Amino acid sequence: MKKMIIIFAIAACLFCACQQPQKVADITGGKLLLTVDFEQGQTLRYKFVSKRSISVDFSAADDRSSKKPASQKYGESFEMTVAYTPVEVTPYGASKIEAVVESVSARQSSSSRSSKADAVQALAGKTWTMTVDSTGKIIDTSGLEILIKEVGEKSFRSRGSDDARIKDPDLIKDFIATQWFMWDEVSKIPDPVKGIQTGQTWDSVTIIPSSIIFPFAKNVSYTLADVNDTPQGDIAVIKEDYSLAETVPTGWPNPYPGGSFQMAGTFGMLRGYKPQTLVGTGQYLFDIDKGRPESYSQNYVFELTAGFPMNLGGRLGIVIEQNLTMELLK
Repeated sequence: MKKMIIIFAIAACLFCACQQPQKVADITGGKLLLTVDFEQGQTLRYKFVSKRSISVDFSAADDRSSKKPASQKYGESFEMTVAYTPVEVTPYGASKIEAVVESVSARQSSSSRSSKADAVQALAGKTWTMTVDSTGKIIDTSGLEILIKEVGEKSFRSRGSDDARIKDPDLIKDFIATQWFMWDEVSKIPDPVKGIQTGQTWDSVTIIPSSIIFPFAKNVSYTLADVNDTPQGDIAVIKEDYSLAETVPTGWPNPYPGGSFQMAGTFGMLRGYKPQTLVGTGQYLFDIDKGRPESYSQNYVFELTAGFPMNLGGRLGIVIEQNLTMELLK
């Protein structure tokens, strides 16, 4: 009987730890359990904003000329509001979430002459379902992947031949960056059951959004910097540091159908993109009591070079300055 009582007491402690992850110091040695929690029928609405400037330096493109052309600057922006409604909730397990894009807008100063709206704007009103577990991992991405491919098709002009397909620039990768990596900071904690402590660092690799098609990604180093005691509850402050990744992980969604195509617009004529450096920082705020992200801000500078077809005119430098934010709308 004594053994049964002890087992019951341990189980009760563990259950309380799950109920109040910020108060588990006695069980996890002062560490925090960060869990992504949903409440049946409670909709969470987030606003995402992506802004970047792109500078193209032609000064190194032709060393023979004494007259160097001025750098050209372009801008891209993306804004979207998404509502997430839990339709099936399993406490401390996997929950089924229905997401709907309530609004979306995109703007490019580097777009082609096409009068078509950015393909990403077709997301307005679209819905998908996904299953998210308590660690923040999306364990069923099929609905999201179908939607990404559907929108990717809309970036192509109809030319009547697969051999002559023209693709307009689009900001679909901004959508992927915000949704595929929605809970990345929590889901990449290496051993979430053991919890984390202030100063602990863990790693991930995430996408670099851009209308330019290039096979590059960025490393992310997450650090639990602090826990703020606020009137709304305890907020985990996670600092982020970015650097250039050597490879792109497999398994990320590809929005474009197979086969060859010609990229339209300013960057369609360039070839051989080569990354140089990527540096930046960010901050992610996570509500420990409610088990949900509150906001994030990501800022980095990505430098790369590119050339013209058949190596005509040498190579030029490209600098992308990126700012990406998310906030929970109250």
